[in-house]
Amino acid sequence: MRVEHKRNYVLDAMRFLFSIMILIHHSYLITDGKFRYAPSGYIGVEFFFIVTGYYMMVYIERRWREQQTETMDLGGETRTFVLKKLTKIWPYLLVSDVVSIVICFIVLKEGILHGIVYAYSELLMLQMAGFWGNYPTGAAWYLSALILALLFLFPVAMKFRSMFLNVIAPLMAVLILGHLTLTYGSVGNDPGLWDGYFGKGLVRAVAEISLGAVCFGVSSYISRWKSSILSKVLFGIAEVFCYAGVAYIAYKYQPGKTDILAILLLFAGIAITTSRQSIWYEYFNFKIFGVLGTLSMAIFLNNFYWSKCMRTIFPTASISQLMIYYVVISLLSALAVYGVVAVLRFVIHRVREAVIKERVEE
Repeated sequence: MRVEHKRNYVLDAMRFLFSIMILIHHSYLITDGKFRYAPSGYIGVEFFFIVTGYYMMVYIERRWREQQTETMDLGGETRTFVLKKLTKIWPYLLVSDVVSIVICFIVLKEGILHGIVYAYSELLMLQMAGFWGNYPTGAAWYLSALILALLFLFPVAMKFRSMFLNVIAPLMAVLILGHLTLTYGSVGNDPGLWDGYFGKGLVRAVAEISLGAVCFGVSSYISRWKSSILSKVLFGIAEVFCYAGVAYIAYKYQPGKTDILAILLLFAGIAITTSRQSIWYEYFNFKIFGVLGTLSMAIFLNNFYWSKCMRTIFPTASISQLMIYYVVISLLSALAVYGVVAVLRFVIHRVREAVIKERVEE
């Protein structure tokens, strides 16, 4: 199977767009829940789960090629993979928690201690294990579900790569998505509900990361097809249709069984995007999209608490005005968090280099 090397900036562009969709979905607090601009906008989270499953298999495929499986340390491989994920996302979570606690203290008069007490569960990513509450960012349940699901799925996929890809992953995706639809009426929505032994968001993550693994297999198959201008154009049209269909469902429909259709469209769209067979990859694979893709995490974590604050900050503003303020302020906050994290990483990198240099000289 194909193993990726060059970054896919078109996929980064989609990360950014789906983070905006989630931002707009969270604006329902501005309207007191009376209506939503994107009632099914939580579908954006499905995109991120599926992409995570895809890249999990990319990593596993690379490791299988680099090393004999008999000599693999399964626990060590799992730890390395999950720690890489944590290294990327945890600084954004830490800074976002601090910002949200300060903002809610200033605007809503929520106690600093109250925010700190609940922040521990966000920072340790324990919400989907049952440690639920009124958390600072209001959106970090996704990271909890992501990490806990990977700790379960990665070692299974690494140990039984072919069986997982061809049997276990598709079976888990189908059974769990069916269970969520029948039990709750929708796959997404209300991630904090308790589904027996786990949070609903965790069950959702396991299903969709598994689906992302299947997407890797389909994408690898498509990538081996002989391409032509006509095929690239057709794939490009199909790609746009898939993502446009998801956007239509997110903005038009209330939470319900349409989630499954949106997930299928996401599956197909991501398979095309990652196969690099679309004309969009050839002509729109710009590096600037890589920055937008990285910014998507800061956007995801820095909008929900602002939606709680808008009516207090602008008590006389109309709904339309509040939406504009909300989007602009959320994006500016995300940029600020992105900048702070970049500075922190630079400082840590320089300190590490200095320590290493000092040890070498000794």
